[in-house]
Amino acid sequence: MASKELPQIPPQDEPPSYDEFLSTSLRRKFNIQPREDEGQEILPPYSCALCLENVFLRKTELHGAIHRAHDRNWYREVVSLQGTALTFSKYKGGNVFKDGKNDIPVGNKKGGLLRSYNLQHAEVGVAADYLKKRFVIRIRAEADQFLIACNTIETFVLWLQSLFAAIDLAAPLDDRDLPRDLSIPRPRRRRADRAADRTVNELREQQELIARDYPNLATASTSSSSLLILKVGQSIPY
Repeated sequence: MASKELPQIPPQDEPPSYDEFLSTSLRRKFNIQPREDEGQEILPPYSCALCLENVFLRKTELHGAIHRAHDRNWYREVVSLQGTALTFSKYKGGNVFKDGKNDIPVGNKKGGLLRSYNLQHAEVGVAADYLKKRFVIRIRAEADQFLIACNTIETFVLWLQSLFAAIDLAAPLDDRDLPRDLSIPRPRRRRADRAADRTVNELREQQELIARDYPNLATASTSSSSLLILKVGQSIPY
């Protein structure tokens, strides 16, 4: 059976504007006109506090969190930290670590991009179990785990602090932890002193009431009340 063609619907007119349903008074009231400087605003300058770039030795340990890397050699690469993005690029040049003393910053010897990582949910720490090199940082980002090594303690500490800060900023606002309250708690000794003072004052008020309303009982209870007040007063720590 031959398929029947659907009838073609002629194009309809454009929908009416919302302004047609407003009265003249409402149209004047809600008429929004663009400002004179619309589209010409001067935006505030942008600056990134986390901006580092150095030459590191990198060694890949894991791919995809569970697969051991086939190539576990050290490669000299340019490592850049821009905000919450960590990038690795090729290094073009000689042996920058031949003296074994200083980390030479990168000038114009940066090659092509090798890999870029987002530091959201990343983990960074000191690779204390790796003993062949001194200053080694272990990074786990986007299911990959690798080591980066430098020669100076200054570069090591600076990059550790910067990576920690970048990881804290990379998390969504809803997932960030509130800082702990570091206020000093009230000493418990003051609370005990106030409770003891309150007890002494109550005993004195009771003694005054008995002496005023019941003078016959006042002589019998004076000695015992005084002894009780003395004992409570002695227990007050000063």
